[in-house]
Amino acid sequence: AWLNGPTSRRSHVITHGTTFPTVDKQVRLRNASHEVLEQGASGAVQLCSATYAVPPSYQGVGHLSKPKAVDVNAYKGTRGRNFVTEAVGKVGSAVVKIDTTRKVKLDVEGLEHLFKFFLGPDIRFKGPEGDQHENIKGFGSGVIINQSGIIVTNAHVVAKADKVVCTLTDGRQLTAKVLGADEIIDLAVLKVDCKTHDLPCAELGDSSQLLVGAWAIAIGNPLGLSSTVTLGIISSLARSAMEVGIPDKRVDYIQTDAAINPGNSGGPLVDEYGKVIGINTAIRVGATGIGFAIPINLCRQAIQTLQKGRCLQHPSIGIHMATFNPDLAVNLFGGKAKDVRDVREGILVVKVLEKSPSAAVGLKAGDIIQTFDGKRVTDTETFLTSLSKCTIGQKVTLRYRRGKDLHQAQVQVGDAKSQVDVAFQ
Repeated sequence: AWLNGPTSRRSHVITHGTTFPTVDKQVRLRNASHEVLEQGASGAVQLCSATYAVPPSYQGVGHLSKPKAVDVNAYKGTRGRNFVTEAVGKVGSAVVKIDTTRKVKLDVEGLEHLFKFFLGPDIRFKGPEGDQHENIKGFGSGVIINQSGIIVTNAHVVAKADKVVCTLTDGRQLTAKVLGADEIIDLAVLKVDCKTHDLPCAELGDSSQLLVGAWAIAIGNPLGLSSTVTLGIISSLARSAMEVGIPDKRVDYIQTDAAINPGNSGGPLVDEYGKVIGINTAIRVGATGIGFAIPINLCRQAIQTLQKGRCLQHPSIGIHMATFNPDLAVNLFGGKAKDVRDVREGILVVKVLEKSPSAAVGLKAGDIIQTFDGKRVTDTETFLTSLSKCTIGQKVTLRYRRGKDLHQAQVQVGDAKSQVDVAFQ
């Protein structure tokens, strides 16, 4: 099926998630919901929601039909209970399956041009009769966090959806309203109305207390298989978005080897005590056991803003960056980097976005930022920490190396959402 063209009515499955092939340079790709994402030389990244096209006459087969209710506590009291079953018993019923519907108009005119291009200008083309729209359905996961019906999931799960329905493990289906979403951290907050006020809810943990090697449990609806539980460990902490391969995000991810698949997006990553420590969002394609989750402490801060319908602000100066080391500089910029081998630390500017604050002051790819607002920057973490404390519109001073020369510029901090990377539209 075409990712960027009209959808065939005979094609029931478009794609399971967003797949990015491994490449040597950054490329432009989109997922089935036409969301633009980036990926670098580190490998391919897949967001774990799923979408498919459904013709109007389609009645539902397999995982597209109404899911069977699964009671995660059905076997309570039986043999074989352990810390995993205890944790799942605490949080499992709060995990929901999210089904989305988006109505799109068929590009009949585009099809006509395509037919005439291949078959000649005299070919007669007759488009579909009646309704020239098609329903694009998708699914993912989410977790209820309080009795008022607040549900947390990924922004890409509900992106551009006209209708969102949440299915609980007891079989109840509730229509949800998207209160707010933020694409840069890939988080969305939904709300369902339940008249009986008996919604199960999960307890949020503290992701700042996590240790590498600790148990991690992923719960969700991979490939539409409701209430699926997988077990692994926390493989790493504070994986930057640049390392993961999605530099347009602003998240230091939790890495886990608990199996995550398309449909798991938005579901919780849980610790051994049944507390939510992250929201599952992506996997590394072509690898086994490399998944990523948004730390729950970052989510906790964002939820308070998004559920009020407000937008999150993401201070930015409009660059893609990496922690500097001479080998990386030479690998990316070749001979141009030979004059910076004496530099020991800083931020390597990988790319400057067009019409961004950095572009306005003449910053270029290959420059090495050494101080930000008078403070020394040693890596991307310290740089982003300093940047996150700035306000939109604030002016800060940068000192940077370009070859052997030291430069200084005053840049006005902008909002990342308004700084579009035109190379990836």
